[in-house]
Amino acid sequence: HEIKNPLTPIEVLVTSLSKSFSMKSAEEFREQLAQTEKMIGEELGHLKNTVVKFGEFARLPQVTLVRENLREVLDHQVASLTKAFDADIELQSSIPSDIRVALDATLFRQVLTNIVRNGIEANPERRVRFVVTLSTHDATARVLIENSGALVEPSLASRIFDPYVSSKPGGQNMGLGLAIVKKIVIEHGGDIEYVEREGCPGFLISLPQVP
Repeated sequence: HEIKNPLTPIEVLVTSLSKSFSMKSAEEFREQLAQTEKMIGEELGHLKNTVVKFGEFARLPQVTLVRENLREVLDHQVASLTKAFDADIELQSSIPSDIRVALDATLFRQVLTNIVRNGIEANPERRVRFVVTLSTHDATARVLIENSGALVEPSLASRIFDPYVSSKPGGQNMGLGLAIVKKIVIEHGGDIEYVEREGCPGFLISLPQVP
């Protein structure tokens, strides 16, 4: 499941490149080729990191925490996911940019990837829009990821982070994506909860700030 995540954006990028070859000028195509090469390189880098970190069967990797500027990490990762999923993802923040947390950037990207993928797959008949809001409360940094899709059924909402819980019929999904998200966030010393605000579903991540 985790290894497959980077493969979809790679496939989309290659397909787009193939179509552009016959439609764009040589200069335009060279520019797109350079951008595509860079993005695929990033995806392959994340894929290699995932393979290494998930080397032990059925075990999540140990989190390696580094003091990071959360706003800068979100800026980069939201931009990357927007292109990778061809999705509408907006980052909002009205607080100072220097918000520091202890973070494993590779695994935190997996958190955002799983949440975005979950929102897209839960709404196959519509294009959902995502809003990522960064805020603080006391000594806690908060990342709220909301989308414009359907709300989670009440019977599933309380178990949404449990392994093998999925709203998809016929065993199409193993239900591990959000369970992995929960585990990674906890390993960061934080917490995550499913929330609903103004008719929109969302996930609120809380992480302790560091000096």
